[in-house]
Amino acid sequence: MKALKILKIQGISYQNVFYFLAKYLLILTIFILPFFFLTNTSNFVLINKTFLLAILLGLIFLSTLNNILINKEIKIKAWIFILIFLLFLILTLTSSFLSQAKYYSLYGLLSSSHSFLAYILYFLTFLISIYLLQKEDIKILLFIFPVIFFISNIFTLFVIFQKPLTIVGIFFIGSISDLVIFISLGLFFSLLILLNLKSLHEIIENKKLFYFITVLSIINLLISMFLMTIINFNQIWLLLSLIILALLAYKHFHFKPLDKESFYWLTILTIFIILYFFSSYLSIFLNNIFKTQPILESRPNLNVTLQITFRSLNESIKNLLLGTGPNTFLYNWLKYKPQLPYQPLLRFEQGYNFLFTLLCETGFLTFITFLFFLLYLLLLNIQNINLIEVKLFYPLGLILALSTLYYPLGLVNGIYMFFLLGMITSISKEDSLKLEIDKNKFTKITSFIIWVLLIVTIIYFLYSISLKYIANVYYAKGILSFQNNNLDLAINNLVISITIDPTTDLYYRDLSFLMMQKLNQSIQNLATTSPQTQQFILNSLSNAINSANTAILLNPKEPLNYSNLASIYQNLGLNNQQVLTLVVDNYKKAIELDPTNHTHYLNLGLVYLNIGNKNLAKQIIQTAYNLSLDPQILDILQTIK
Repeated sequence: MKALKILKIQGISYQNVFYFLAKYLLILTIFILPFFFLTNTSNFVLINKTFLLAILLGLIFLSTLNNILINKEIKIKAWIFILIFLLFLILTLTSSFLSQAKYYSLYGLLSSSHSFLAYILYFLTFLISIYLLQKEDIKILLFIFPVIFFISNIFTLFVIFQKPLTIVGIFFIGSISDLVIFISLGLFFSLLILLNLKSLHEIIENKKLFYFITVLSIINLLISMFLMTIINFNQIWLLLSLIILALLAYKHFHFKPLDKESFYWLTILTIFIILYFFSSYLSIFLNNIFKTQPILESRPNLNVTLQITFRSLNESIKNLLLGTGPNTFLYNWLKYKPQLPYQPLLRFEQGYNFLFTLLCETGFLTFITFLFFLLYLLLLNIQNINLIEVKLFYPLGLILALSTLYYPLGLVNGIYMFFLLGMITSISKEDSLKLEIDKNKFTKITSFIIWVLLIVTIIYFLYSISLKYIANVYYAKGILSFQNNNLDLAINNLVISITIDPTTDLYYRDLSFLMMQKLNQSIQNLATTSPQTQQFILNSLSNAINSANTAILLNPKEPLNYSNLASIYQNLGLNNQQVLTLVVDNYKKAIELDPTNHTHYLNLGLVYLNIGNKNLAKQIIQTAYNLSLDPQILDILQTIK
């Protein structure tokens, strides 16, 4: 009873308890997102991040559905945008099911920001933000954002000044882009607060809270500028300059005279442009003073990725309508990236290639739908930019959107961008589609069935994601065991993955590969050729072939499955005509499905070389070299007389 009284005092009743639960879970999610990518936690959550976000957003959505069910009404703001995004999801799902890499497109190994699952998380974030957030929530967010940015800054400072210096080993682990974007986001947010103190005071009447946010914003501004300079991500200064120019151009476009605020922004614009040109020198100076290791911008691959993007576009002409499937651009990256000895770990970075890769992955229809969604939303928010609340948050959404020009659209960045877009839309657009559940018996029963089905679907979705995640963890453990030369443990972990998730061809394909590695290792160690030994070899070989065939059965469009089966038969030797036919046919099938992958041509060419057909071998290996320009393949060609 006492707990119920406390809830009533806070304005929470049984009718809106799920509403408040969903809202504060959403705010909690936004608060903890940056911590997924802090330097000391990045390795831990590299696989977990999509799983954790799916669970959190799923719980929020369940709470929202329960609130609707109890109150028997739903107000859908910006329903046109929701319909557009739903169309985008339907097209993306179709592309995923037609993709060669179906599992990779749907789930992205639970770590990708471009899988179909990630797109669902973006949509849920946008949908929930529109439904839950109201103007009165601005005060909470104005308190939370400075705290998030402050903690992120402190952790980054800790890493930079860590003794002994382990900056290379800890800082560059894939989280650097997200950290830099959050640092710049905090910097720009602090500027917005400090340049709009009068407007801020109108929103926050509490003087203590107002002064707290002001002081913390000043601290964040100073720390962020220091960090951005010492890290020397000079592209961020250009990005921030573009945003300020966009805001000033908007004001000028509406024929508003330059006022005191415009003068402040022009001054900051000048500072940012100066920092863009001279931050590298300032970075060296500061690093010498504070004895830290200079950190230069680590984005060397944008031009390389652009070249690969155009090759991918040329290749995907036949799939231009629906694309090759979300998250499949990595395949083309692995095929086309240059084999540079001084850059063995050349990474795939989208940056300003994001729109091109989206076009390759999801096709023309989906690309146009997504572009229309963003542009339509942008126009809506620009129309309402004079609102105090929108004025404070709109540039933050803009900086996240423009950050894709220089960095990949990471999962955390995407979630934040759709949260801000949803929040701005919810406070700037008043008209909504209101649906009420009638009181008559038939309507009540029908609506109850619909909500139960929705809730069951969400629960099943969370259960399915949990199983996929657990299977993925064992798969990752298996790969790690293989890298540590523990084949028995690696095979055992992949068997567990398959037991949990028996529908993923990747697990079967890699299991068959590991089985052949184990068989080859066992044959070398066997001292006798007894009947028991021969039976063991036959059983092991049969298991490997069955596993490889199961991978093909689950996904007959994946060329790697055929290439893997061919390599297993190749282990039997090429003296048997029947085995040779199986090897050649499977390599040819891989080439048919993926005619631009040089690896399949190279493998087939080596088969012909081993059986003495040098002319055909040279012709096929030459094709492999033309596709890859790999100097190692050229060395093989030169040995063929």
